[in-house]
Amino acid sequence: MLDRLRRRWRGELAKRAARFPARLALDRPTLSLTFDDFHVTAAETGAAVLEAAGVRGSFYVNGGTIGGMGELGPSGDEARLRAVHAAGHEIGCHSFSHADLFRLDAAGIGAEMDRNAQWLAARLGARPVSFAYPYGRTPLRAKRAAMAGYRAARGVQPGLNAGEIDLAYIRAAPLESARRDRELLARMIAEAAERRAWLVLYTHDVQPAPGPYGVTPDDLDWVLRAALAAGCAVRPLGEVVAGP
Repeated sequence: MLDRLRRRWRGELAKRAARFPARLALDRPTLSLTFDDFHVTAAETGAAVLEAAGVRGSFYVNGGTIGGMGELGPSGDEARLRAVHAAGHEIGCHSFSHADLFRLDAAGIGAEMDRNAQWLAARLGARPVSFAYPYGRTPLRAKRAAMAGYRAARGVQPGLNAGEIDLAYIRAAPLESARRDRELLARMIAEAAERRAWLVLYTHDVQPAPGPYGVTPDDLDWVLRAALAAGCAVRPLGEVVAGP
């Protein structure tokens, strides 16, 4: 119990400290769809849903689980990784082993990030430009390490990104909530359109009977179509932080 409370306090502190502020200027409201762990169904079905609509997403990869079993199921293999990258999707860093960053010191966090970046660069020819914190856990030392090697890092704090944002803690809402509350996501899309803001959503697997942190293909398509109908651009996270 004490350990959980300590982590929660440190997590709340990380949201407010070690900030890397930047002014977000968008020509249009924007949606970024992000997929953690490179689950095989996200790499296949999820990517296909986006490509059918002519848009691309961001896939956050753990090199240590590629082609094997991740915590939430089977990961896509290296051939699928190259195919998703070649199709124009962003491949981002999610640490090499999906480590809980609260359990690592600054050197350990940096090693996890750098090992994964090198692993990806060796296979794709380029280092990733954005990072997603495993489990959404974000100690201050992880924010600093992420911004030493990436343009931006995504957390799991729901909300829109608008005005001055923290590049080290991009807000993101869970896409799995589409199964429980489409109305909530519809309101977020409408608010993003009204404020010309940036809405980032995250999920894991994409299949008809998804796990607790996944989404169905129909719900993914619904969110995508709703955003496009509202006038949102749909762009990978790393592309948005790179500028117009």
